[in-house]
Amino acid sequence: MDAHQVSALKETFAVVLFMGILYHLKNPLQVLEDVARSCRDAIVVETEVIVEHPENRVRVRQGPTNRTEVVTCTKGIMKFIEADELNGDGSNWWVPDTECVFGMLRTAGFREFSMPCHLTPSRLLLVASKRRDSIVKLQALK
Repeated sequence: MDAHQVSALKETFAVVLFMGILYHLKNPLQVLEDVARSCRDAIVVETEVIVEHPENRVRVRQGPTNRTEVVTCTKGIMKFIEADELNGDGSNWWVPDTECVFGMLRTAGFREFSMPCHLTPSRLLLVASKRRDSIVKLQALK
C-alpha cells in the first residue's frame, strides 16, 4: 500500500513502525496525520534528517499581527529535494531537521517523546506516543 493511502485503513494499531519513509513522501505531514489516526499509542520513527550545524539557518517572516518581522530560524526547517540530489535517488522529496520531525509529530497528535537518537549525523531514530501511560516505556528511552 502506498503510504499516501493509509487513511483508507479501517483498523488501528498499538505501535506503528515508520522507518525510512518520511523523506520519500510528497506530503509527509498529511501521511503522519493519517498514520496517527490509525495509531492508538506509539510510533517508532527512523528518518534522514538535516545534519545539525550552527550555520544551518533560514530567514522567515513571522510574528504576531502588526509586528511581523523577518527573523533567523536555526531549527524546525525542512529541505525540498526536487530531483535525485539525495543519494542519487529520485524518490526522496524532503529532508527535515530533528526539530521539524518533532513538530510534525506534535501536529499529528503525539505528545510524549523519547530522546532523539542520531544513528549517524543524518539518521534520526525516536519513539513518540499519544499517551503518558504508553505501552512503550519512553522514560527508559530518555
